[in-house]
Amino acid sequence: MNLLKSLNAANIEKIEVINNPPAKYDAAGNAGIINIKTKKIKLVGFSGSTNLTYSQGFYENSNGGFSLNYKGKNFTFFSSANGNQGVKHNITTFNKTVNYNGQTTQPNQRFVDDYDNRNLVIDFGVDLYLNKKNILGCKIQAMPGYGFNQGTGTIFVSDTSLGYQHLMNEKQCQMIGL
Repeated sequence: MNLLKSLNAANIEKIEVINNPPAKYDAAGNAGIINIKTKKIKLVGFSGSTNLTYSQGFYENSNGGFSLNYKGKNFTFFSSANGNQGVKHNITTFNKTVNYNGQTTQPNQRFVDDYDNRNLVIDFGVDLYLNKKNILGCKIQAMPGYGFNQGTGTIFVSDTSLGYQHLMNEKQCQMIGL
């Protein structure tokens, strides 16, 4: 009801009343369906937005960006840039108990994962309206940035009959985008 109240009559192209709806619609109830088709918005001019976020955990993280668009009669130009920087620090622990052949083992795991990230995503594009039903569009995207991920994990084993008390693994990954 709120959607219907908020619609401007000038933006409605046509209203269809379907007394006996086909099977693709929900069969709950025995009433018909009202299908409201809106007109394509033909406003011409500039629009845009900005955003900015900041969060603090172990480390600080920030994100921000903007978009700028222009809609003409026969084309639309759109652009945006969004960037983020920050470090994420995750600690994950798993405590397990395994019973096998009357023997109990506790493989307790602890993983530490650090991720340093600085990147930017830039988009430019244009849509050309060829006719009422066809649009030709083009988009260019660049993603310069840097990312580095480093993690270590240790599995502590309570049953040392195999000759070890713990297992360790390490990983490092570096990403550079142009």
